[in-house]
Amino acid sequence: MMRWITRLSVALPFIAVGVLPIVAQARLIAIRPGTGAGGQVNLPYNQPDSFGNQWMLYPGGFLQQQGNNPLFSQGGMIMANNQGVQQNNNQAKLDADTGEVVLENLAVGPIQFTRRVKFDAASGFVRMIDVFKNTTGKEKHVDFIVQSQFHYQMQSGGPIADAKRKGQTVAWVGTTGNQGWRSAVEIYNGKRSRLRTNTGFGTGNNFVSGSYSLLIPAGKEMAIMHFHGSAATPTAGTDYINSLDDRKLLKDVPRNIRKLIVNFGGGETSVGDLEMIRGDLFDVVEITGGDQFKGTIKIPTFKLATAYGPVEFPENRVIAMFNIGQFKARQLIVTTDGQVIGGTLDRQVIDLELSSGQVTKIPLSQITRLGYRKRADEPEEWTFDKPLITLRTGERLFVQMPTKPISFASRYGVLQVDPNSISALSLQTDNSAVHELAMLDGTTLAGLYTGGQIEVIRDGATEPIKIDAANLLKWIFKAPSDDADTAGPELESTNGDHFAATLTGSLHVDTTFDSLELAGEQISHIERIRDSYSDVQVQLWDGATVSGRLAESELPIKTVGGLELKVPLSMLADYTQPLPQPPAAMTKQIESLVKQLNADDWKERDRAQEQLATLGAPVIGVLNKLRASQPAETQQRIDTIVKSLQGKDDKSKPAVNPQPGGVPNRDE
Repeated sequence: MMRWITRLSVALPFIAVGVLPIVAQARLIAIRPGTGAGGQVNLPYNQPDSFGNQWMLYPGGFLQQQGNNPLFSQGGMIMANNQGVQQNNNQAKLDADTGEVVLENLAVGPIQFTRRVKFDAASGFVRMIDVFKNTTGKEKHVDFIVQSQFHYQMQSGGPIADAKRKGQTVAWVGTTGNQGWRSAVEIYNGKRSRLRTNTGFGTGNNFVSGSYSLLIPAGKEMAIMHFHGSAATPTAGTDYINSLDDRKLLKDVPRNIRKLIVNFGGGETSVGDLEMIRGDLFDVVEITGGDQFKGTIKIPTFKLATAYGPVEFPENRVIAMFNIGQFKARQLIVTTDGQVIGGTLDRQVIDLELSSGQVTKIPLSQITRLGYRKRADEPEEWTFDKPLITLRTGERLFVQMPTKPISFASRYGVLQVDPNSISALSLQTDNSAVHELAMLDGTTLAGLYTGGQIEVIRDGATEPIKIDAANLLKWIFKAPSDDADTAGPELESTNGDHFAATLTGSLHVDTTFDSLELAGEQISHIERIRDSYSDVQVQLWDGATVSGRLAESELPIKTVGGLELKVPLSMLADYTQPLPQPPAAMTKQIESLVKQLNADDWKERDRAQEQLATLGAPVIGVLNKLRASQPAETQQRIDTIVKSLQGKDDKSKPAVNPQPGGVPNRDE
């Protein structure tokens, strides 16, 4: 399993946005902040909508509709790792500030979670925020499903794709086909979410589900936000979903909850623990004590004296500034591309032109933060498509790709790693007291960066700067592709290291009757037998298994990215190769059958295709290697064979996997 935690700091309210006329006709409006007396409420908790229905919130957090045209029989049910919610409490809290009903101390297996539920009577939508907490001492991989059941069978329905991110699903819309009944709308993600979601639905069924996969660090929290409601028609529901502005979807949610949400990535509102202030029509300057002045900031150029030399940005490249430090203040400048530059501004006052036309001079020492109004040409999301470093002092700088290898001391020796194969180097992680090296192929290693300083060249500069490694928080080289392969070879070590790697060379296994030499590339699975140092069970490419004592004390491996090293057998937790290579004789047989796929006689071509399919999944690797050199029809036949064999093999595998990556946490 590829390992990466997708974490984004977001601030997104579900309030009214400019929507299409058809949406207005569907009476789909945004959830508005609400207030109440607070305190305890009994479950089931009732809330009416404006369509003659009652929402009923039950213990465990699921929804039901009753009334004139009820759609949902059980909405927003959650299961994690095939376990349902455990909760016996028939009471919940009412948040007096947000109007949310809060169900605490829910549990699915070892994962505890809190569900925050917000009703909007006018639109008929319900917002749910599930805050998961890993209470164990180890990181936890959680596959979970949000499922809604309906009172009647759904005649039609389908997922709504994210126009901003290929292959991502944001929602689902379906209809019962009953005349006069509204269409169901399930919203699973925001636009550009990096958290993959699959929807499950079949015509004639009365349920739909969205599946997620999270990797939650030990003792940490992550949150998912989703919505459940209806629209007058499927078209109205689709138009509404496409019109939503992610940056305005959670404005009334407390910031500590907002920062935990991982499936809504639109908008950039915070830098670490600092929240930017932005205006709609005017620039904003906030001073000590909380007063805010609005108008137009009159600074043509921001000039900073930094630890790495003078830095200058024109006004149109700056979106916000913070004044930090209790005794000797310094400034953090946030740029349009997501960089954060720290230093001392070359001025002591900020000129602000008020709406009346008067220009007031505000002492820099009195300012806590300032922000520009949203500009038309401003990117919706920071892409971080260049190498960058984040520092413990709050800075985030784009840098050029280093040309020298990165020296990293691991349990397997000191490695000299090509920077072009690295995703990120983290010098502070949630999972370990040591450093972590993440490779583009999905390999992750714990160890120590051995350099006392890093020497980098800032993006756009020519001279290198030196930064103490002790001040480095994270060094991101390149973010992996969203289409990264999650079904390749994997070796897991007992200390938590993960390798996207294949065994190389030969292994020798002493069985009870003979000593066998096994080619590493032909091994599909190997694991140590419990309570034994060197006894192993090996599964070969054809499904045969061999048990015995391994003569080698180390396993030679080569990662997908080209890194070669040896893993001590004592540290082997598990090795899996979905596509082991057949022996030479079998490879020749496959090559011969592939040639027959291009035979003049179509019967011979069909017969060869059938024979290749009967050989099973082990032929996939060889077919993939041979495909590029074949004519068009042969390539099509190979694709058909591979697709059918993968379909059979995937039935026993999870549908969703966490994605590896080097995209920075917005908190860094």
